[in-house]
Amino acid sequence: LTDAVKRFAALGAQGAVGDCLLELAIVHADEGELMHAGRLWGAGQALLEQSHHRASRHRAITPLPEDALAEGAAMSPEEAVKYAIAPA
Repeated sequence: LTDAVKRFAALGAQGAVGDCLLELAIVHADEGELMHAGRLWGAGQALLEQSHHRASRHRAITPLPEDALAEGAAMSPEEAVKYAIAPA
């Protein structure tokens, strides 16, 4: 997924990046990394809203910390990509 994030970001496809961030959030939530997952989810949702892109269908995940969601939503697209591809 991180390779997809890089490629979509290089193409300027913010909606596709947002979808990838949501998928990454699910992976991290499944691993119990709820703060990391929350930041990714918040950033992904923000990118989807900014790009007016309809999200792909994503399964529900564990409730995520509100502060992490807000931190992710506040990231710029560039910050979100850097955060997504950095080691957790």
